[in-house]
Amino acid sequence: MLISAHRLRKRKDFRRAYQRGKAVKSTNFIIYYAPNKIGAYRVGFSVSKKIGKAVIRNRVKRKLREAVRLNPQCFTAGWDYILIARHSAIAAEVKNLGEQIVNVSAGLGLSPRKASKR
Repeated sequence: MLISAHRLRKRKDFRRAYQRGKAVKSTNFIIYYAPNKIGAYRVGFSVSKKIGKAVIRNRVKRKLREAVRLNPQCFTAGWDYILIARHSAIAAEVKNLGEQIVNVSAGLGLSPRKASKR
């Protein structure tokens, strides 16, 4: 389970990340990332109703949360991340989602110094 300090929950934080951040697409999710002034990373999750009914959406969110929990080294302090599930995430396993998180985060090239300059 992610500790509450690492969860992105407020609408204004989501909107700021969408408006000021950048996005990277993966097979099973899209990840938005934007710098924050907190000094810790925060992760939010979004699953559209297009994905399915509530049971399916919640299952996908649990998979994404578990993949993030297993790979905390992929997230840089001073950044907010939003993972938006794609339809293919329904059938994906947590292990595959974790591997994609590792691959995508390696290509972002984020560092805490970049966050403090913005």
